[in-house]
Amino acid sequence: EVDARDIGYGGMQLEGILAISAIIACVVGFASSSEWLSHYASWGGAAGLGPKVSAFVDGGAGIVSEGLHIPETIALTIFGVLIVSFAMTTLDTTVRMERYVISEVVGSYVHPIFENIYIGSIISVVVMGWLALQTYAGAPAGIVLWPLFGATNQILAALALLTISVYLYKRGTPIQYTFLPFLFMVITAGSAMIYNLGINWIPSIGKAGMIPLTIIGSVVVICLVGLIILAGISFKRARPG
Repeated sequence: EVDARDIGYGGMQLEGILAISAIIACVVGFASSSEWLSHYASWGGAAGLGPKVSAFVDGGAGIVSEGLHIPETIALTIFGVLIVSFAMTTLDTTVRMERYVISEVVGSYVHPIFENIYIGSIISVVVMGWLALQTYAGAPAGIVLWPLFGATNQILAALALLTISVYLYKRGTPIQYTFLPFLFMVITAGSAMIYNLGINWIPSIGKAGMIPLTIIGSVVVICLVGLIILAGISFKRARPG
């Protein structure tokens, strides 16, 4: 706990720097105004995972190439590896989280063998691999389900903030520094997911890829409601001291 403030605050500072750097790369990293206008000619043209990644990679590489006077191909390689590194850390975290769920739920209620870390990891990788190989109207499942990433990521952050808030509340220490961000995460992520379901996905349920997107999005909303209920139960059970 002695280093928690430095680690937490320092981590958030680095996250903020990364976010600002990404915005700068996507906005001012183009070689000319014509390239910028071409990329951002319309919302539809700039939407999707591909255009967003290319804007970051090309823009960041352009800035680094000009600023450090290195060949553009090397700069593109550096930012390409950076994107892959982000994906790998996300994949690693996902496997761990899925393994924990299998261990806690399946291992507790089905058979203790699923509590084994190797079996849980193998099941996690197989399920993720199967999902990654699926296609909808010629598009990989990951591209189709990409709109779910932002909200689910923030809901996971809300769960972490809730856990910390309950821990602090039980100790009798102030919780506003973690509980208020928890409420913010729940409200913003929940509103975004409900908006997408009601405005974008359910009305287009007949289009390719909309069924899994709608189903998983609905499950996420249900989990969000469960998280709110869990918050009330946890605070009711926790007593300071």
